[in-house]
Amino acid sequence: EILGCGYTKPGRFTKFAVFRLDTDGNPDPRFDGDGIKIMDIGVENAFCEGMVLDKDQNILLMGHTRRNQYARGFDFVVLKLFPNGMFDRGYGNEGSGISYIDLGGTEYATGMHIQQDGNLLLMGTSNHKVTVVRINEHGKLDKSFGTNGQLTNDNFKLGREKLYDFTIQDNHKILLAGMADEAPFVSRVHGNPDIMGLEEILMSPWEGGLSKSKKYASLS
Repeated sequence: EILGCGYTKPGRFTKFAVFRLDTDGNPDPRFDGDGIKIMDIGVENAFCEGMVLDKDQNILLMGHTRRNQYARGFDFVVLKLFPNGMFDRGYGNEGSGISYIDLGGTEYATGMHIQQDGNLLLMGTSNHKVTVVRINEHGKLDKSFGTNGQLTNDNFKLGREKLYDFTIQDNHKILLAGMADEAPFVSRVHGNPDIMGLEEILMSPWEGGLSKSKKYASLS
């Protein structure tokens, strides 16, 4: 079986989309009735940027959206589906199966990782600063992580940042790669079980130009 996710625009606004194919590559009707689930998340546009499975094969999708008409910008969002495509109503905000993470600014999600203890690391940017949050198994911020559940990469004043890639090292520390004011950087933060803050900048942004086609950072 194959699971995939992304976003689609069937009308005016984009929506979360997830699908499951059987071994022959056909939509699996055991998943949400027709193998495809398209979801209105928040208001207006919603962008699904990634997916992971937990130990019970439940599906966790993450991205960003405007939670309601009063939101000034995008918020992080994580939603949880059972293997059959139905929402896990015990997860997130008010029995919805959806967890909105509003850090007080404009958030864009880039990636996520499930830790061995079942907590979820969600990574992206908030107000143009690389940000990591940790979410518990119920879809709530883990307040023991960083500062009130979040770590923001603002100690080194790198400028307007974008996060493009991350990886978890064998020692559970997290490498983050991105761009700051159009120059690449790599930073490392303490990992599981606690994140107390940025450990170090491994590669600071350098001055000088990069062509627009090369303004990207990744880890391998």
